[in-house]
Amino acid sequence: MATTNATTKCSTCNREERTYLCQGCSANFCLKCLTKHHQAHIDELDRIGNNYNNLRKRLVAQKKDPKKRPLIQQITQWENDSVNEIRRRAKEFREILKEYTDISIPETEKKLNDIAEEIRKTREDNQLNEIHLDKLKEKLQKLAKELDQPSNISIEQKSAPFIKNFSLILSKYNTSI
Repeated sequence: MATTNATTKCSTCNREERTYLCQGCSANFCLKCLTKHHQAHIDELDRIGNNYNNLRKRLVAQKKDPKKRPLIQQITQWENDSVNEIRRRAKEFREILKEYTDISIPETEKKLNDIAEEIRKTREDNQLNEIHLDKLKEKLQKLAKELDQPSNISIEQKSAPFIKNFSLILSKYNTSI
């Protein structure tokens, strides 16, 4: 690490003493400062060794469990964010539709009661014919359709995505997915 020199100034403490030249940084150090300089190298090597050990642990963990790989975690996060956005919007749409359809339910209920009264009256009067029965069936079918799919509400699905687009680019294979 060091070669001896005649007396010169130590680059750390500036004392005129016998100094040693560090081959790595080309600075002159007295024996006391050279020892500290050498200890700093030992400490740095220990930090490098710790970083190596930590990287080795991460490698083993990622090899053992692919879910721990950062890119796979990014994909999982994108998936979760997208699903959460879909759930948030679906909840919002459900709440709006519930409020809107809560208004129309009493009207539908009144129409259904009117049909029930018409059925009761038809039985009571015993006025049965195909035309009358067909009209009752048609009213019930129309009311059922209106209950399931109100004419003043529609759901539109657009082809443009509302989730963030996500691509995987594999440069080694020059492929994009």
